[in-house]
Amino acid sequence: MKKKRQAVAALALCMMCVAAGCGNASESASVSNKADSAASSDAGSLSLSESGDASGDLKVTVLPAVVVDYVTASGDALDSPKTSLFPKEDDDNWTKNITPSESETGMEYIPPGYFSEKCDEPGTLVSIEYETPILDFGDGSDDERRLAKGTPTGETSHKEAMVYLPYGYSEDQKYDIMYLQHGMSGTPHTYLGNEDNDGAFKTMIDHMIKDGVIKPIIIVAPTITPEYETEIDRVNGLACEVRDTLIPIIESKYSTYAESVSEKDLIKSREHRCFGGFSMGGCATWWMLWKNTDYFRYYIPNSMIINPEEGTPVIEKPTEQMAEEMSLAGFTKDDFLIYCGTGTRDYTDYAVEQQVSEFLKYPELFVSTGESGFDDGNLMFRVWGGHYHKYTESFDYFFNALKLFFSK
Repeated sequence: MKKKRQAVAALALCMMCVAAGCGNASESASVSNKADSAASSDAGSLSLSESGDASGDLKVTVLPAVVVDYVTASGDALDSPKTSLFPKEDDDNWTKNITPSESETGMEYIPPGYFSEKCDEPGTLVSIEYETPILDFGDGSDDERRLAKGTPTGETSHKEAMVYLPYGYSEDQKYDIMYLQHGMSGTPHTYLGNEDNDGAFKTMIDHMIKDGVIKPIIIVAPTITPEYETEIDRVNGLACEVRDTLIPIIESKYSTYAESVSEKDLIKSREHRCFGGFSMGGCATWWMLWKNTDYFRYYIPNSMIINPEEGTPVIEKPTEQMAEEMSLAGFTKDDFLIYCGTGTRDYTDYAVEQQVSEFLKYPELFVSTGESGFDDGNLMFRVWGGHYHKYTESFDYFFNALKLFFSK
Protein backbone atom coordinates (compact mmCIF):
# COMPACT_ATOMS: atom_id res chain seq x y z
CA MET A 1 0.00 0.00 0.00
CA LYS A 2 1.33 3.40 -0.91
CA LYS A 3 2.17 5.63 1.99
CA LYS A 4 0.46 9.02 1.87
CA ARG A 5 0.96 12.23 3.75
CA GLN A 6 -1.41 15.13 3.57
CA ALA A 7 0.40 18.38 2.85
CA VAL A 8 -0.92 21.91 2.75
CA ALA A 9 -0.27 23.58 -0.61
CA ALA A 10 -1.35 26.66 -2.50
CA LEU A 11 -3.16 24.96 -5.34
CA ALA A 12 -4.19 21.66 -6.88
CA LEU A 13 -0.84 21.16 -8.56
CA CYS A 14 -1.69 17.98 -10.46
CA MET A 15 2.05 17.39 -10.10
CA MET A 16 4.64 16.62 -8.83
CA CYS A 17 8.12 15.27 -8.13
CA VAL A 18 10.66 14.43 -5.62
CA ALA A 19 12.00 15.09 -2.19
CA ALA A 20 11.79 18.19 -0.07
CA GLY A 21 13.95 21.22 -0.65
CA CYS A 22 15.86 21.92 -3.83
CA GLY A 23 16.90 18.34 -4.53
CA ASN A 24 17.40 16.31 -7.66
CA ALA A 25 14.40 15.55 -9.82
CA SER A 26 15.09 11.83 -10.01
CA GLU A 27 11.56 10.69 -9.24
CA SER A 28 8.16 11.70 -10.56
CA ALA A 29 5.22 12.28 -8.26
CA SER A 30 1.45 12.18 -8.39
CA VAL A 31 -0.86 14.59 -6.62
CA SER A 32 -4.41 13.95 -5.51
CA ASN A 33 -6.49 17.09 -5.02
CA LYS A 34 -8.61 17.05 -1.85
CA ALA A 35 -9.81 20.66 -2.01
CA ASP A 36 -13.19 22.12 -2.78
CA SER A 37 -12.94 23.61 -6.26
CA ALA A 38 -14.51 26.82 -5.04
CA ALA A 39 -11.42 27.57 -2.98
CA SER A 40 -9.47 28.33 -6.13
CA SER A 41 -11.20 31.67 -6.60
CA ASP A 42 -10.45 33.00 -3.13
CA ALA A 43 -7.39 35.09 -2.33
CA GLY A 44 -6.36 37.66 0.18
CA SER A 45 -4.44 40.89 0.28
CA LEU A 46 -1.98 41.95 2.94
CA SER A 47 -0.34 45.35 3.17
CA LEU A 48 2.74 45.29 5.36
CA SER A 49 2.67 49.08 5.49
CA GLU A 50 -0.61 48.81 7.42
CA SER A 51 1.04 46.61 10.03
CA GLY A 52 4.03 48.93 10.39
CA ASP A 53 6.51 46.37 9.05
CA ALA A 54 7.42 48.12 5.81
CA SER A 55 8.18 51.63 4.72
CA GLY A 56 6.97 51.26 1.14
CA ASP A 57 3.59 50.54 -0.41
CA LEU A 58 3.99 46.76 -0.51
CA LYS A 59 1.04 45.02 -2.13
CA VAL A 60 0.91 41.31 -1.35
CA THR A 61 -1.51 38.66 -2.54
CA VAL A 62 -1.89 35.50 -0.46
CA LEU A 63 -3.62 32.54 -2.07
CA PRO A 64 -5.41 30.31 0.48
CA ALA A 65 -4.29 26.73 0.96
CA VAL A 66 -5.91 23.62 -0.39
CA VAL A 67 -5.10 20.11 0.78
CA VAL A 68 -3.34 17.71 -1.57
CA ASP A 69 -1.58 14.37 -1.25
CA TYR A 70 2.01 14.12 -2.48
CA VAL A 71 3.13 10.59 -3.35
CA THR A 72 6.26 9.72 -5.31
CA ALA A 73 6.25 7.13 -8.05
CA SER A 74 7.95 4.73 -5.64
CA GLY A 75 5.08 5.13 -3.15
CA ASP A 76 6.97 7.14 -0.55
CA ALA A 77 5.33 10.21 0.92
CA LEU A 78 7.00 13.55 0.28
CA ASP A 79 8.24 15.27 3.40
CA SER A 80 7.35 18.92 3.98
CA PRO A 81 9.80 20.25 6.59
CA LYS A 82 9.18 23.57 8.31
CA THR A 83 12.12 25.32 9.91
CA SER A 84 12.49 28.69 11.60
CA LEU A 85 15.59 30.20 10.03
CA PHE A 86 13.74 33.43 9.30
CA PRO A 87 10.87 33.45 11.84
CA LYS A 88 7.99 35.88 11.79
CA GLU A 89 8.18 38.23 14.75
CA ASP A 90 4.42 38.41 15.27
CA ASP A 91 2.14 35.84 13.64
CA ASP A 92 -1.03 37.66 14.72
CA ASN A 93 0.17 40.88 13.11
CA TRP A 94 1.13 38.89 10.02
CA THR A 95 -2.34 37.53 9.33
CA LYS A 96 -4.82 40.07 10.65
CA ASN A 97 -4.93 42.19 7.47
CA ILE A 98 -5.70 39.32 5.10
CA THR A 99 -9.19 39.71 3.61
CA PRO A 100 -10.99 37.67 0.92
CA SER A 101 -10.85 39.01 -2.64
CA GLU A 102 -10.75 37.77 -6.20
CA SER A 103 -7.54 36.06 -7.33
CA GLU A 104 -5.16 38.69 -8.68
CA THR A 105 -2.94 38.72 -11.74
CA GLY A 106 -0.02 36.32 -11.33
CA MET A 107 -1.77 33.69 -9.18
CA GLU A 108 -3.50 31.36 -11.62
CA TYR A 109 -3.77 27.63 -11.08
CA ILE A 110 -1.77 25.34 -13.34
CA PRO A 111 -4.20 23.43 -15.57
CA PRO A 112 -4.88 19.77 -14.72
CA GLY A 113 -2.78 17.32 -16.70
CA TYR A 114 0.23 19.59 -17.17
CA PHE A 115 2.30 17.17 -15.07
CA SER A 116 0.46 13.87 -15.14
CA GLU A 117 0.12 13.69 -18.93
CA LYS A 118 3.01 13.73 -21.36
CA CYS A 119 2.66 16.33 -24.08
CA ASP A 120 2.42 15.01 -27.65
CA GLU A 121 4.55 17.94 -28.83
CA PRO A 122 7.56 17.60 -26.49
CA GLY A 123 10.60 19.79 -26.52
CA THR A 124 14.13 18.39 -26.72
CA LEU A 125 16.76 18.36 -23.96
CA VAL A 126 20.44 18.77 -24.78
CA SER A 127 23.40 18.61 -22.38
CA ILE A 128 26.11 21.23 -22.86
CA GLU A 129 29.52 20.91 -21.17
CA TYR A 130 31.97 23.79 -20.87
CA GLU A 131 34.83 25.23 -18.83
CA THR A 132 34.40 28.41 -16.80
CA PRO A 133 37.15 30.45 -15.09
CA ILE A 134 37.34 30.48 -11.29
CA LEU A 135 37.51 34.06 -10.02
CA ASP A 136 39.01 35.52 -6.87
CA PHE A 137 36.76 38.06 -5.14
CA GLY A 138 39.28 38.86 -2.42
CA ASP A 139 39.29 38.20 1.30
CA GLY A 140 37.79 41.50 2.39
CA SER A 141 34.54 42.16 4.17
CA ASP A 142 31.20 41.01 2.78
CA ASP A 143 30.53 44.57 1.65
CA GLU A 144 33.78 44.62 -0.30
CA ARG A 145 33.31 41.17 -1.86
CA ARG A 146 29.80 41.99 -3.04
CA LEU A 147 31.22 44.86 -5.08
CA ALA A 148 34.30 42.97 -6.29
CA LYS A 149 34.55 42.26 -10.01
CA GLY A 150 36.70 39.17 -9.58
CA THR A 151 40.09 38.36 -11.03
CA PRO A 152 40.96 35.07 -12.79
CA THR A 153 42.86 32.56 -10.66
CA GLY A 154 44.08 30.60 -13.67
CA GLU A 155 41.92 27.64 -12.67
CA THR A 156 38.69 26.50 -14.33
CA SER A 157 35.66 24.46 -13.38
CA HIS A 158 34.11 21.85 -15.67
CA LYS A 159 30.40 22.63 -15.89
CA GLU A 160 27.23 21.21 -17.39
CA ALA A 161 24.05 22.99 -18.40
CA MET A 162 20.82 21.48 -19.68
CA VAL A 163 19.19 23.18 -22.66
CA TYR A 164 15.50 22.93 -23.51
CA LEU A 165 14.61 23.43 -27.17
CA PRO A 166 10.89 23.81 -27.92
CA TYR A 167 9.01 21.40 -30.16
CA GLY A 168 9.71 22.23 -33.81
CA TYR A 169 12.81 24.27 -32.99
CA SER A 170 14.18 25.85 -36.16
CA GLU A 171 17.27 27.89 -36.91
CA ASP A 172 15.03 30.02 -39.12
CA GLN A 173 13.08 31.30 -36.12
CA LYS A 174 14.22 33.55 -33.27
CA TYR A 175 13.38 32.51 -29.70
CA ASP A 176 13.08 34.19 -26.33
CA ILE A 177 15.31 32.56 -23.73
CA MET A 178 15.24 31.94 -19.99
CA TYR A 179 18.17 30.96 -17.80
CA LEU A 180 16.85 28.84 -14.92
CA GLN A 181 18.88 28.39 -11.73
CA HIS A 182 18.23 25.57 -9.24
CA GLY A 183 18.72 25.76 -5.46
CA MET A 184 21.77 24.85 -3.41
CA SER A 185 21.36 21.06 -3.45
CA GLY A 186 20.10 20.87 -7.02
CA THR A 187 21.73 20.04 -10.35
CA PRO A 188 21.21 21.10 -13.98
CA HIS A 189 18.70 18.22 -14.17
CA THR A 190 16.53 19.28 -11.22
CA TYR A 191 13.93 21.19 -13.22
CA LEU A 192 14.27 19.93 -16.78
CA GLY A 193 15.43 16.33 -16.30
CA ASN A 194 17.86 14.82 -18.81
CA GLU A 195 17.89 13.35 -22.31
CA ASP A 196 16.42 10.06 -21.05
CA ASN A 197 13.95 11.29 -18.42
CA ASP A 198 11.87 14.45 -18.71
CA GLY A 199 11.40 16.46 -15.54
CA ALA A 200 7.89 17.53 -14.49
CA PHE A 201 8.81 21.17 -15.07
CA LYS A 202 9.83 20.37 -18.62
CA THR A 203 6.49 18.64 -19.21
CA MET A 204 4.70 21.73 -17.90
CA ILE A 205 6.62 23.93 -20.36
CA ASP A 206 5.75 21.55 -23.21
CA HIS A 207 2.04 21.95 -22.46
CA MET A 208 2.29 25.72 -22.01
CA ILE A 209 3.84 26.09 -25.45
CA LYS A 210 1.48 23.65 -27.18
CA ASP A 211 -1.60 25.30 -25.64
CA GLY A 212 -0.42 28.78 -26.60
CA VAL A 213 -0.01 29.92 -23.01
CA ILE A 214 3.49 31.14 -23.87
CA LYS A 215 5.53 31.52 -27.01
CA PRO A 216 8.09 28.81 -27.80
CA ILE A 217 11.15 29.57 -25.67
CA ILE A 218 14.59 28.17 -25.04
CA ILE A 219 15.47 27.35 -21.42
CA VAL A 220 19.00 26.93 -20.08
CA ALA A 221 19.61 25.34 -16.67
CA PRO A 222 23.15 25.95 -15.35
CA THR A 223 24.53 25.04 -11.94
CA ILE A 224 26.44 26.58 -9.06
CA THR A 225 30.25 26.35 -9.24
CA PRO A 226 31.31 24.19 -6.25
CA GLU A 227 34.82 25.62 -6.02
CA TYR A 228 33.55 28.81 -4.41
CA GLU A 229 33.45 28.59 -0.61
CA THR A 230 30.99 31.34 0.35
CA GLU A 231 27.47 32.18 -0.75
CA ILE A 232 28.56 35.65 -1.88
CA ASP A 233 31.34 34.27 -4.04
CA ARG A 234 29.02 31.60 -5.51
CA VAL A 235 26.38 34.05 -6.69
CA ASN A 236 28.94 36.65 -7.75
CA GLY A 237 30.84 33.96 -9.65
CA LEU A 238 27.64 32.75 -11.31
CA ALA A 239 26.75 36.28 -12.42
CA CYS A 240 30.15 36.57 -14.09
CA GLU A 241 29.97 33.06 -15.56
CA VAL A 242 26.53 33.55 -17.10
CA ARG A 243 27.53 36.85 -18.67
CA ASP A 244 31.04 36.04 -19.86
CA THR A 245 30.93 32.29 -20.55
CA LEU A 246 27.50 30.68 -20.69
CA ILE A 247 25.50 33.24 -22.69
CA PRO A 248 28.14 33.45 -25.44
CA ILE A 249 28.26 29.64 -25.69
CA ILE A 250 24.50 29.17 -25.78
CA GLU A 251 23.48 32.12 -27.92
CA SER A 252 26.16 31.51 -30.53
CA LYS A 253 24.87 27.94 -30.89
CA TYR A 254 21.09 28.45 -30.76
CA SER A 255 18.77 30.90 -32.48
CA THR A 256 17.85 33.79 -30.17
CA TYR A 257 17.21 37.47 -30.78
CA ALA A 258 20.92 38.26 -30.36
CA GLU A 259 22.42 38.96 -33.79
CA SER A 260 25.81 38.00 -32.35
CA VAL A 261 27.30 37.43 -28.92
CA SER A 262 29.04 40.78 -28.85
CA GLU A 263 28.22 42.85 -25.80
CA LYS A 264 26.42 45.37 -28.02
CA ASP A 265 24.11 42.76 -29.55
CA LEU A 266 23.45 41.00 -26.24
CA ILE A 267 22.43 44.31 -24.67
CA LYS A 268 20.28 45.09 -27.70
CA SER A 269 18.41 41.78 -27.31
CA ARG A 270 17.79 42.00 -23.53
CA GLU A 271 14.03 42.43 -24.12
CA HIS A 272 13.95 38.74 -25.03
CA ARG A 273 15.98 37.36 -22.11
CA CYS A 274 14.93 36.22 -18.62
CA PHE A 275 16.67 34.86 -15.54
CA GLY A 276 14.84 32.97 -12.79
CA GLY A 277 15.56 30.69 -9.88
CA PHE A 278 14.43 29.23 -6.59
CA SER A 279 16.10 29.32 -3.15
CA MET A 280 19.81 29.81 -3.86
CA GLY A 281 18.70 30.29 -7.45
CA GLY A 282 16.39 33.04 -6.24
CA CYS A 283 19.35 34.76 -4.62
CA ALA A 284 21.31 34.34 -7.86
CA THR A 285 18.43 35.98 -9.73
CA TRP A 286 18.63 39.11 -7.55
CA TRP A 287 22.35 39.19 -8.36
CA MET A 288 21.68 38.90 -12.08
CA LEU A 289 19.45 41.95 -11.77
CA TRP A 290 22.23 43.71 -9.88
CA LYS A 291 25.21 42.74 -12.04
CA ASN A 292 23.68 42.04 -15.46
CA THR A 293 20.75 44.44 -15.77
CA ASP A 294 21.88 45.35 -19.27
CA TYR A 295 21.56 41.72 -20.45
CA PHE A 296 18.16 40.75 -18.97
CA ARG A 297 14.77 42.47 -18.84
CA TYR A 298 12.82 39.79 -16.93
CA TYR A 299 13.56 38.31 -13.50
CA ILE A 300 11.91 35.57 -11.42
CA PRO A 301 13.63 35.47 -7.97
CA ASN A 302 11.76 33.00 -5.73
CA SER A 303 12.01 32.24 -2.01
CA MET A 304 15.30 33.90 -1.14
CA ILE A 305 16.82 37.25 -0.28
CA ILE A 306 19.78 38.94 -1.91
CA ASN A 307 22.35 37.92 0.72
CA PRO A 308 21.74 34.43 2.18
CA GLU A 309 24.83 34.15 4.35
CA GLU A 310 24.43 32.09 7.51
CA GLY A 311 23.18 33.85 10.62
CA THR A 312 20.94 36.90 10.81
CA PRO A 313 19.75 37.85 7.31
CA VAL A 314 21.59 40.89 5.97
CA ILE A 315 19.28 42.91 3.71
CA GLU A 316 19.74 46.67 4.06
CA LYS A 317 23.39 47.09 3.06
CA PRO A 318 23.46 44.83 -0.03
CA THR A 319 20.16 46.33 -1.20
CA GLU A 320 21.66 49.81 -0.82
CA GLN A 321 24.77 48.75 -2.75
CA MET A 322 22.67 47.23 -5.48
CA ALA A 323 20.44 50.30 -5.83
CA GLU A 324 23.42 52.64 -5.93
CA GLU A 325 25.20 50.69 -8.67
CA MET A 326 22.06 50.27 -10.78
CA SER A 327 21.21 53.97 -10.49
CA LEU A 328 24.75 55.01 -11.37
CA ALA A 329 24.50 52.80 -14.47
CA GLY A 330 21.41 54.74 -15.50
CA PHE A 331 18.73 52.09 -14.94
CA THR A 332 15.23 52.95 -13.76
CA LYS A 333 12.02 51.10 -12.89
CA ASP A 334 11.07 51.15 -16.57
CA ASP A 335 13.98 48.92 -17.56
CA PHE A 336 13.03 45.59 -15.96
CA LEU A 337 10.14 43.50 -14.61
CA ILE A 338 10.25 41.20 -11.58
CA TYR A 339 7.95 38.37 -10.47
CA CYS A 340 8.85 37.23 -6.94
CA GLY A 341 7.04 34.28 -5.39
CA THR A 342 7.14 32.46 -2.06
CA GLY A 343 4.82 30.51 0.25
CA THR A 344 3.27 31.03 3.67
CA ARG A 345 4.97 27.86 4.96
CA ASP A 346 8.29 28.62 3.29
CA TYR A 347 10.91 29.30 5.97
CA THR A 348 12.14 32.31 3.96
CA ASP A 349 8.73 33.97 3.64
CA TYR A 350 9.16 36.70 6.23
CA ALA A 351 12.70 37.48 5.08
CA VAL A 352 11.53 37.73 1.47
CA GLU A 353 8.76 40.11 2.57
CA GLN A 354 11.38 42.26 4.25
CA GLN A 355 13.64 42.08 1.19
CA VAL A 356 10.87 43.28 -1.11
CA SER A 357 9.99 46.04 1.36
CA GLU A 358 13.62 47.15 1.38
CA PHE A 359 13.67 47.39 -2.41
CA LEU A 360 10.63 49.66 -2.29
CA LYS A 361 12.68 52.26 -0.42
CA TYR A 362 14.17 53.00 -3.86
CA PRO A 363 11.08 53.99 -5.91
CA GLU A 364 13.18 55.15 -8.83
CA LEU A 365 14.02 51.45 -9.31
CA PHE A 366 11.24 49.41 -7.67
CA VAL A 367 7.47 49.99 -7.62
CA SER A 368 5.07 47.38 -6.28
CA THR A 369 2.36 46.16 -8.65
CA GLY A 370 -1.33 45.98 -7.84
CA GLU A 371 -4.22 43.87 -9.07
CA SER A 372 -3.77 44.96 -12.69
CA GLY A 373 -0.28 43.53 -12.91
CA PHE A 374 2.64 45.38 -14.42
CA ASP A 375 0.54 48.33 -15.60
CA ASP A 376 1.27 50.19 -12.37
CA GLY A 377 4.61 48.80 -11.19
CA ASN A 378 7.59 46.61 -12.01
CA LEU A 379 7.83 44.35 -8.93
CA MET A 380 5.08 41.76 -8.55
CA PHE A 381 5.20 39.91 -5.22
CA ARG A 382 2.95 36.90 -4.68
CA VAL A 383 2.65 34.69 -1.56
CA TRP A 384 1.06 31.27 -2.09
CA GLY A 385 -0.89 29.90 0.85
CA GLY A 386 0.55 26.67 2.23
CA HIS A 387 3.62 26.48 -0.01
CA TYR A 388 6.78 25.13 1.63
CA HIS A 389 10.41 25.72 0.67
CA LYS A 390 10.39 23.02 -2.01
CA TYR A 391 11.45 23.48 -5.59
CA THR A 392 8.28 21.74 -6.80
CA GLU A 393 6.24 24.50 -5.16
CA SER A 394 8.05 27.03 -7.34
CA PHE A 395 6.46 25.60 -10.48
CA ASP A 396 3.45 27.81 -9.75
CA TYR A 397 5.62 30.91 -9.54
CA PHE A 398 7.32 30.15 -12.85
CA PHE A 399 4.06 29.25 -14.60
CA ASN A 400 2.56 32.63 -13.75
CA ALA A 401 5.72 34.64 -14.40
CA LEU A 402 6.36 33.09 -17.80
CA LYS A 403 2.73 33.64 -18.78
CA LEU A 404 3.15 37.33 -17.96
CA PHE A 405 6.55 37.73 -19.59
CA PHE A 406 6.27 35.54 -22.70
CA SER A 407 2.58 35.26 -23.50
CA LYS A 408 1.80 34.33 -27.08
